[in-house]
Amino acid sequence: MLRILFEDRAVLLEKDSELYGIVADLHIGFEIDLKGRGIRLPLQTDKISSQLLNLVDKYGIRKLILLGDLKHSILGYERREAEDVRRLLEQLCQLVEEVYLIPGNHDGNIEEILYKLKVKVYSSRGLRLRDGELSVGLFHGHAWPSLRVLSSEVLVIGHIHPTVEFRDRMGLRYVEPAWIRVRIDRNRLAYSMCKHLKIDPGEDPILSLKVSQGIELRTRWVLVMPAFNPFLSGLVINNTAKMSKMSPILSAIGRDLEKSEIYLHDGTYLGSPKLLSKLSEV
Repeated sequence: MLRILFEDRAVLLEKDSELYGIVADLHIGFEIDLKGRGIRLPLQTDKISSQLLNLVDKYGIRKLILLGDLKHSILGYERREAEDVRRLLEQLCQLVEEVYLIPGNHDGNIEEILYKLKVKVYSSRGLRLRDGELSVGLFHGHAWPSLRVLSSEVLVIGHIHPTVEFRDRMGLRYVEPAWIRVRIDRNRLAYSMCKHLKIDPGEDPILSLKVSQGIELRTRWVLVMPAFNPFLSGLVINNTAKMSKMSPILSAIGRDLEKSEIYLHDGTYLGSPKLLSKLSEV
């Protein structure tokens, strides 16, 4: 059963009696980037690592999936950044049976950092797992997943670091990390995928995908995770226009985003982005 750990910013998935933990967007080394911009923030890697290690221990996670953006630098990496990533992974490998990485757009040259570490790196096009009768597709969200992953009933992504913006009566602004759950219009998703693959969608894009690519689209909903790193800024999702531009899959489902369900990191249900956009006060 897929279980959302709202406050822990993680997802649990049970497959063949083994418990998988899923987290996204650690962005190890983000403080180094801030320092280069003139913003001095004490190193937070130890805090982030401690939170992740505690999560693994708390739930007895045996296999850990890192859903992209393990590190912060996009193409290369800083020496300290690489050292911190390796130290964290060495600790994780002692606690869990396996660590998987599905690369995000910030994970360029990550294989160099992972040299000789027991970390399995998948394609950025994602990984598909089955939790009982439920198929779950996992990918970072910055690029299209594979067709096999896309055909999963549930898609889980990170990438956009969703947050909700509030303003109090004094006009002060603050943001809170959020979870997004979006029900899918399969026809709309199939149409977008046909266009991406340069296939004629015809009158029935789901059938066109099945005939031309041999996949049956069963997607029911998409879950967007908040960043595991609590110190990151994020995309304010009160307005869905910006959200759809950040990810091909979110762009593909289009108007469905306006009806998505938004939850705070403590599990509080807030409603849809359309409703949130009308809020001017807490």
